[in-house]
Amino acid sequence: MRGVDRFRDDFVVLEWVTWQFAESLQDGAKREVPKIGNLHLYRAMLAPHIKRRLVAEPEVSRYIQIEPPQFEVETVDWDRGHLAAYLRAADEFADWYRSSRDDKKACNLVTILARIRAVHFSANYPQFGMEGVEYIGGLTSKQRAIVARMRAIAAEGKQAIVFAENPGVLDLLARELDAHGVQTVPFHGEIPIKRRVADKDKRFLGGLATGLMATKASGRAGYNLPNADYILFYDRSWTWRIEYQAMRRALRWNRKGVLKVLYFHLPGSIDEYQDQMVAHKRDATQAGLDWATPELEDETFLHMDSLLDRFVDDLALLSAETSGDMRKLLKEAA
Repeated sequence: MRGVDRFRDDFVVLEWVTWQFAESLQDGAKREVPKIGNLHLYRAMLAPHIKRRLVAEPEVSRYIQIEPPQFEVETVDWDRGHLAAYLRAADEFADWYRSSRDDKKACNLVTILARIRAVHFSANYPQFGMEGVEYIGGLTSKQRAIVARMRAIAAEGKQAIVFAENPGVLDLLARELDAHGVQTVPFHGEIPIKRRVADKDKRFLGGLATGLMATKASGRAGYNLPNADYILFYDRSWTWRIEYQAMRRALRWNRKGVLKVLYFHLPGSIDEYQDQMVAHKRDATQAGLDWATPELEDETFLHMDSLLDRFVDDLALLSAETSGDMRKLLKEAA
């Protein structure tokens, strides 16, 4: 039996698969569930190949003690104008999705993600001016919530890392914080590596800066930042690995105190769907690598089409609850 076939049959949970994916487990379409098929067998297969130690093990904890982080989700109410702009982008996406999903070529995953990018920008960075996304002047409620929390952290004499996908939204938040006398250090790909690392070392690690404003791509790996008391995720990712690596920057052996990790969500938005994706991937990863007990094994995983159907339905419900009439809401916002 081919190793690829054995691995697929033993460990991969599939609802359907094309022959291209069955051949290589790399290319081709499939409907895959982010769960490990046979967890006991998977651990036995992996054990001879991976050496992995955990901080909580007695043999390790004798020398290194790192308190587990505290997690909190802060749900931020929508601004009326922002919600109207978001509903425009989301309603356009919903119309396209409903009319295209029966056409597999037109409604493949790559196309869906490209379309949903506009919805993500509309929720998290409407000031960007992306085509198909209405420009919103001023800060959104989520942006104001980040600013308010960063000001409170500065007043405590604490430090925080703010992670976001887009460098522009970080610069926007940094300018607002600067106007309130809160010093921050930008850390993203639009700044040369040597310069941003030097600024991080001088001003955040050794200076008076309260915040490090980092993109996940630039700040999630390779840096030790145990001085951070808080991690603030302005927006969410699609995979647990990205958020985990970002959080680990502050969970180093020489940190003092409990790290507080905050996620900022807009109700009924794409934030909540990304949260589901991350949760299931985290569950499978920790169960497979770290012998954790699966917590979501009995939870239903929403596939992309089910997820988007619920997303579309929730948008209609959100619109109805907010104004009773989406057209009325859009007209009032205009």
